[in-house]
Amino acid sequence: MAEQCEIKDGTGGTTRVGVNSDNSLKVGDTVQYYKQRMTYDDNNYPEYIGLAEPGSETSSAVWQIKILTHDASGNTTAVDFASGTAAFDKVWDDRASYTYS
Repeated sequence: MAEQCEIKDGTGGTTRVGVNSDNSLKVGDTVQYYKQRMTYDDNNYPEYIGLAEPGSETSSAVWQIKILTHDASGNTTAVDFASGTAAFDKVWDDRASYTYS
């Protein structure tokens, strides 16, 4: 795993969570694969990133959508979620219409 952390659960225990090099999410011993969509701004920096279950349509409300903010050098300075939530309930085709926080 490239990045990982531990999350405390409701019982006081922890679960190890990580992102594999193939962008799959590893939670404990389970690996979850997502399809990914990206758009780029005028400077060719990643702007929107969307994740959904494989086979999902871009017109379905099953996406988690993030927007990336960059400084003048192209460094990512912020990552915000559509409607301020990481829920998988957004429509990728409507990504520009959401408020991000």
